[in-house]
Amino acid sequence: MLRVRIPPGLLKQTRDTLPKEGMANKIIGFLKEAKAELKKVTWTTREELIGSTIMVLTVTALLAVFIGSCDFALSRLVGLLIR
Repeated sequence: MLRVRIPPGLLKQTRDTLPKEGMANKIIGFLKEAKAELKKVTWTTREELIGSTIMVLTVTALLAVFIGSCDFALSRLVGLLIR
């Protein structure tokens, strides 16, 4: 069995230094921090959002056509080889 030596007083020190908060205070603190972080966010403009959406839809459509044509060609090739 492996043994690990913990320096004396280490566990007691960490338990004693932890703040004694209730669950309600933790939730309120979290919500305040989340609100502060959301104020730092740079939100995209409507034009940027529309442009990005069009780009995603276009690339998705092109990829679907490419994968579909590869699937069609390979299935035809396998069909010819099996006959």
